[in-house]
Amino acid sequence: MGTRERITFTSLPFLRGIEAVSGEDVTNVFGKHIHATCIVGRVQKGVRMISHDGDEVRIPCGDLFVVNPGLVHACTSGEGGAHSYALLSIASSVLARVASQISERAEPGVWFEGVHRTHGMISRRLGDFFEMLSDPLSPSFEKESHLYTLLAEIVLAFAQAPPEVCRVGRQQGAMARVRSYIQAHHDAPISLASLSDVACLSPFHLQRLFTFHYGISPHRYVTHYRIAEARKLLVKGAAIGDAALATGFSDQSHLTRHFKRVVGTTPGRFIQANRS
Repeated sequence: MGTRERITFTSLPFLRGIEAVSGEDVTNVFGKHIHATCIVGRVQKGVRMISHDGDEVRIPCGDLFVVNPGLVHACTSGEGGAHSYALLSIASSVLARVASQISERAEPGVWFEGVHRTHGMISRRLGDFFEMLSDPLSPSFEKESHLYTLLAEIVLAFAQAPPEVCRVGRQQGAMARVRSYIQAHHDAPISLASLSDVACLSPFHLQRLFTFHYGISPHRYVTHYRIAEARKLLVKGAAIGDAALATGFSDQSHLTRHFKRVVGTTPGRFIQANRS
């Protein structure tokens, strides 16, 4: 019986230069080839075998593989079965930009040593990111923020010469501006890029400092603030759908999902409880 082999390619509009690729039940043998980009992937199921420079490397389920641009290699499933994977194809310019944001100085580029990596946190974050991509209710801001964090962690953990994290001070004023901007624009689309412009900081340092100051990441703060504003509208008698659109959620389902996650109950039950 044949497998249901499927490979999906997804461009990321919120960060150019990166493509997300997921393969399910793959049995195809990829002969010797090279990539113009860096490949960072996670084996989701089964075993992936990567051959390069005369060596054959076994990547088991849950582990990571990293392939530098220009490396001649071949890939196949291991142990006689299909395997599934999720990978990011990352332009070298993107990695150099992330490294430069971390150090706050021009970095020449990022290079990785070895193909097989074991890193529980990065593996989980990569898997979580692909779950977000497949979820139509996952907001673009959350995906963007998660991806920037993931890229920084990859560079710091795996680069041959990781950049030194620059000390940028506490930046109380910048963080206050970002929080005020979120509160004033919570009913409109918000991006990590727009918040970085408000703070005059890179996305890496913005997320790091905002979390330090307020104990929560920018994208989570946006969600919690929107939920708080939606609660006020619901108490005043607004319909759930109207409250969703008025507070920056795409629709009623989007609000309901995050409302239950934050408040612990659905908007409908919240309304009933406040009317009794």
